[in-house]
This record gives sequence, structure tokens and C-alpha cells, in this order.
Amino acid sequence: MAYAEAENTVYKIRQQDFNSHKRCKDTKLMHRFYLPRRLWDVVLEQDLATLYYTSLCTKNIENWFAKLADGCVIEYRKQSMHKLISTTTAKACVRAIRKYERDKYRPLSRKEQVSVLDLNDRLRQEEAFILDKAMTAYNRLVEEGWQNKGRDFEIDLDIMFFLRPDNPAYEEDDENLVFHMEFEPLKLTLKDMLSGVHDFGVGDRCDHRSQEDLILGKGQVYKVEHCYLFHELLHTYRIPLPLIAHIGDYRVEIKILQQWGLQGEEP
Repeated sequence: MAYAEAENTVYKIRQQDFNSHKRCKDTKLMHRFYLPRRLWDVVLEQDLATLYYTSLCTKNIENWFAKLADGCVIEYRKQSMHKLISTTTAKACVRAIRKYERDKYRPLSRKEQVSVLDLNDRLRQEEAFILDKAMTAYNRLVEEGWQNKGRDFEIDLDIMFFLRPDNPAYEEDDENLVFHMEFEPLKLTLKDMLSGVHDFGVGDRCDHRSQEDLILGKGQVYKVEHCYLFHELLHTYRIPLPLIAHIGDYRVEIKILQQWGLQGEEP
């Protein structure tokens, strides 16, 4: 929870629990792609998260932005710390928050629509390859006895999505990571496939457009079926479409976790 108050003409924002509002992903994207690089070391993701979350809880957001633009102090109670945000820095934070909010809902250009549709197609094809490799690993582990007493395993999907080199935010000396999809479980999906049921998950060949997409979605992006991984990016992880449009390469890794231990004899 966070709240703000005016105190001795300095606008104070008190942050009580940064992790409770689950805005980490939003502010990570905002910090990397909307805040000027010269401020990355000045404004931490935690600072931007505090400002962003407070803005979402404010009734009159325009008045709040006007006060914030004059500078503020962030009070982190758990760390017993005060962080001064100067006028220039505060204005840059306001611009980043505004642009991020606008970008989440703005219509895509024709070039961006082509890029998004291409990613959806690539991920659809990738899903079949992922399932093939994961099923091979699953069968091998079962044959090796990794489902016997005291032994078990998990198979997870890990995908890192990177920024296109033609994006203005692309940096030669940076990883240019847009989003990291971690620990997407595959084992249950593989079991469903073996039992003849595969109606949700990677490679299910279903259309994952939501009812809202079908009713309110505008543009070519919503006129084609969405594969599962594209749906995860757009809806589960809520990556703004304009950022999805600037995803170029991605790296896929199938992670296998093997677990075992000795069990004591029953008395």
C-alpha cells in the first residue's frame, strides 16, 4: 500500500510494502523502455513502482501529477529510508508513467500489426517443436525410472523475448530483454496429451482470444486466432501490444528438474 500527503510544501509519498501490489512487471517494463537511460541509476524500479502505484490509487490524477512534477520525497518505512526525487527527475517519471499508460491502449500502426501477427505465427509453430522435444525428455525420464518411489521430475518452459534491433530503445551493450517467461509447467500438458486430452496449454491448437478480444478488439491482430504463448504474453502477463510489436528474437529453453531422496523405513 502507498499513499501521499503534502508536508511543509514537500510532497511525501509513503510506501509500506512494495511487493504487495504486484506491479513489479509493469514498472520493470516502464523503467527499461520509458524512463531515460540517464535516470536508470537515479530512479530505481522500486521508486518508479511507488510513484506508479500511488498514481493508480489517486482520484484526481491530473492534480497528483502536477504536485509530483514539483518533486517529492518517497518514504520507505521498512528500510527506514527517505528518497528525494528532484523536480527534473519527477517530471521524467511522470512522462514515463503517462507514456506507458497511453501505449497500453493505443492502436497499433500497420507495421506494428504485421510484427505482432508474425510473432503469433512464430510462437504457434514453436509450440509444436517445444512439445516434441519435451515429450522426448518426458518419455526418457519415465523409462529411467524417475517416477518411482522417492524420485520425481518437472519439465518447465523458459522463454526470453528480446527487443528488435530497429527499436530506438535498443542498446548495443544491453541484453535488450523485453520479458522473461519463466517456469511455464509442461509436465501436466504432456500427461494430458498421453491420456488423449489436450485442450489447454502449449500446443493445444486452440484459439485463445478472450471474449473481450472478440467483442472490443480492433485491428487485424484480433481477427486471427491467438496461440497459447501469445495469449500468455498479452493477457496473463499483460505485456502491452506496442511492446509485443517490438519483440524480435526469443530464446527457448526446456528445463528439467530431477528430485530424489531417501525415505526412512516405516516403524
